[in-house]
Amino acid sequence: RLPILPAGDPTWFSLESIAAYASTACVLLQTSYCIIQDSEDDDSSNITEESAQERVVEIIYEHSLPLFRRMIEQGQVRVVYLDHEKYKMKSCS
Repeated sequence: RLPILPAGDPTWFSLESIAAYASTACVLLQTSYCIIQDSEDDDSSNITEESAQERVVEIIYEHSLPLFRRMIEQGQVRVVYLDHEKYKMKSCS
């Protein structure tokens, strides 16, 4: 899940590779925002679904490398959120 990957994780380099070799492509990232809602750093009772989703996009942008960031800025990247309750994702229960 992208929101929990640290900067420098190989996944970010894979996304950068997509941007380098398929710069006109559109990318769909499927992830979950439950890690934001379950975060101990924040008062999770005040985090709405929308604000959690916005935070995930911020984390993805912050950890992305320059070419993939450009794809985000140009609207070539979409983020879709899994229904973590429906799929009973381990860290979200």
